[in-house]
Amino acid sequence: MTLHRNSISMLGLGLFALGIAGPAVVLLSLGWRYGLGLDAPWYLLLLVVVGYIKTTPVLIVLAGAAAASQLATIAAGRYAPYPDAEDRRRLGPIRMLIRTLVLGVRARRAEARIRAVGG
Repeated sequence: MTLHRNSISMLGLGLFALGIAGPAVVLLSLGWRYGLGLDAPWYLLLLVVVGYIKTTPVLIVLAGAAAASQLATIAAGRYAPYPDAEDRRRLGPIRMLIRTLVLGVRARRAEARIRAVGG
């Protein structure tokens, strides 16, 4: 039996949704139990701000969210290496202007450093 790419991505998305269900249940339980409704995430943020929840668990949750976002891109099939220069689109006029300005500022700073050193 062979699986098509769509069925594999649907399986990945299903597993990802199953993994996200745990934190969602915690937020829903908090919101339901204390009558917060959709304000439960803001309440948790307020607990962190006033110091009731320490920063270590918050950092762990943020690291988990970063890992979850990477897994979401893999499950959705959107994770790919950066394309080569010939495969990328040409820069539009605004991006070309910004690129020119940034490269000009960098060149001036490099010249100023060389003059400061006495070269």
